[in-house]
Amino acid sequence: MYAALIGLLNVDDYNFVGGLLQLAASTYCEAWQDLDHSKARLVLRLLASLVVVHVVSAGSVFTLITDTVTAATDMATGRGGRGAGGICVV
Repeated sequence: MYAALIGLLNVDDYNFVGGLLQLAASTYCEAWQDLDHSKARLVLRLLASLVVVHVVSAGSVFTLITDTVTAATDMATGRGGRGAGGICVV
């Protein structure tokens, strides 16, 4: 539902939707840094649903998911001391 609304807004106001995407990306990074996995999952679902309405490319969401899995695996095995640094580059 929210993705459809954002998709309709994207037709008229690219800048506003660009700001929403930046906010979603920063919220995702903050959720990872705070270890708030529920919030990160919800934001990721929103970003993935934006692929259907052609606001976000499928490749960028796939890259985000791949980087997330890699960072989570590194954190779980103790190989990566970067935390969410591998995902969130500002």
